[in-house]
This record gives sequence, C-alpha cells and structure tokens, in this order.
Amino acid sequence: MNEHVSDEQLSLLLDSGLSLAAREAVLTHVRSCPACAERHDRLVELTATMRLAGGLDWTQQHTEATLARVRSSTSRRPQITARLQARDWSLPVAATLALAGISALFLGPFGVGNALLTAPASASGFLSLALPVSGHVVLLLAAAVALGCLAYPLSRSR
Repeated sequence: MNEHVSDEQLSLLLDSGLSLAAREAVLTHVRSCPACAERHDRLVELTATMRLAGGLDWTQQHTEATLARVRSSTSRRPQITARLQARDWSLPVAATLALAGISALFLGPFGVGNALLTAPASASGFLSLALPVSGHVVLLLAAAVALGCLAYPLSRSR
C-alpha cells in the first residue's frame, strides 16, 4: 500500500469485515505508519467506549430538546457574523482585484496611471536616504509581497 488506509478500512478491520488478504495489507500498513497507527488506536478506543456504553433509548423528548438547542444556537448568531467567521475571503479578494484592474484600465487615459508610476520615482529621493535602490524596485517588491499575502488564503494546498 502506497497510500494511507481509509477510516472505512480501519472500521472494517475492527468489525472483522475485511478479507484475509485485505486484513493483512491493512495491518502491515498500520504497523509501519505512525499516523495510521494513531488513527487506529483512537478508533479502537472509540469502539470500546461505544460498546461499553450500551444501547441508548432515544425518545421524542430527546429529539425536541436537541432541535430546540440547535435552533437557539443558530438564532443567536446573525448570518453576517457567521459568514465572517467562516473566513472564506477568496471571492471578495478576487472581486477586489478584478475591480482594481478594471478601474486601472478605465482610468489609464486620464493620467492616473502616470501619477502612480511617477510617485515612486519622486519618492525615491526620500527612499535613497535609507535604501540604495530606486522607488520602482521598492514598489515592485511591495506589490509582490502584497500579492503573495493576498494569494495565500486562496491556495487550497494541503
């Protein structure tokens, strides 16, 4: 096995639901992989706890109490706060970048682009006291850092 075993395979291992060859392959991987061995140990503990707990008598009152708790917890939090806490800023960041690009295209003929390009050059007199590089280089470096900071939340790497 080149990949890790799935939770389903670990569960089937505990329930004796695997064939002998599959069982041996899963056990071999669990013995050699610390991450899967830890997951297996947690699943063994959970299974033992569930088996020791016995059956649960679920009544209509349990259902109503659970639904009341869920409703009260969701009604307390406004939808805007819930969206902000989700912290998925990819769409607003992408929309802002697109809007900035479109505005730059439309405002370019009016000289706004020239003003932005000459601002670092005029600021280079101040920057030359601290940095021996031109303002354009500093602007490019700042833009690269800002773009990297904006793109980091957009990455979905694991």
